[in-house]
Amino acid sequence: MTLYDHLKLTRLESAFTVSIIFLQTRHIKMYPTESVVIYCEFVRGSLVLLSLSDAGKPGPPDAPTISDVTKTGCVVAWQPPKEDGGSPVTGYHVERCLATTDRWLKINKGPVAELKFAVTDLVEGNEYQLRISAENKVGVGPPSSPCPPFVAKDAFSKCAVTIRRETTCLLWAL
Repeated sequence: MTLYDHLKLTRLESAFTVSIIFLQTRHIKMYPTESVVIYCEFVRGSLVLLSLSDAGKPGPPDAPTISDVTKTGCVVAWQPPKEDGGSPVTGYHVERCLATTDRWLKINKGPVAELKFAVTDLVEGNEYQLRISAENKVGVGPPSSPCPPFVAKDAFSKCAVTIRRETTCLLWAL
């Protein structure tokens, strides 16, 4: 016997009818969304329903990390959320804001498949924060906590060299 011998999903206009035949008893339940997650297993030739639930949006990823900061960009990286909502994560959305405001702006055009993203168009000297949201087939989940604030600037902006007979002196501004 297969799972399909016991389980029938019928799609209606805005819901699924889930019919499960278990130990010769028919159980029918309506679900208000097309995103249904069904966990079953066979035990001694019979189908056992472990759980049946609606899939939901994914949870938030952990706060992202920032690297390779320059005066016009940086690289942001993150880990997948601990909860995918019962449906695989299909992409991520990256948002930024000035550290002095609460106005978040989406900076990628479509979902990002990778776990890192090259941020561009930063303004030198501005302090930024970034956050990430995960998306699955149900929708976009809540955002991560923001990364610690960082300033868009090159690592060394000015360097001066003084050379004397026996010494060389390097000075730079951070």
